Order: sequence, then C-alpha cells, then structure tokens
Amino acid sequence: MSTPKLPERPMEYPYTHTARLMAFPWKMHLKHANWRWRWGLIGYAATLPFFIWMSSALNGPGNQQKLREVRAKIAKEHEEHLKHLL
Repeated sequence: MSTPKLPERPMEYPYTHTARLMAFPWKMHLKHANWRWRWGLIGYAATLPFFIWMSSALNGPGNQQKLREVRAKIAKEHEEHLKHLL
C-alpha cells in the first residue's frame, strides 16, 4: 500500500490555527515589522533569571515559616479586636 501523495504547493489560505502559525513570516515580522516584539523578547529573556531567583527566595522554607508566624499574629490581633464587639 502506498502512502498518499502530499500536495506540491502550500495551501492558498491556511484554515486551521496551526497552519496559520506555520505560514506566518515570523523571521520577517521579528526583524522588520515591530521593534517591540524583538526588544520584548530580549527583555523577557534577560529578566527571567531574576524572576526565577526571586520566586525561589520568596517561596523558600524559611520565608514560609516567617509568613505563617506573621499571619498567626495578625489573626490573633484580629480576634482580640473583635472580642469587644461580642
């Protein structure tokens, strides 16, 4: 059994979203169409390590323990504040 023959030329109009993404001239668009795309991607790549470091520092076990203590203190103060209302 032979495999079906693929079309020789691209579709006149890409109907699916995937076909539209594949047919889009990304290289030309990033190079010529808009400077914001290029510098946006460069800025994202440059700041990504900082945000990864910040996320790991803020979500570390020591900081989580401090956050639990602060929340417990706030809850206790709130309960004491509400005692006179009851």
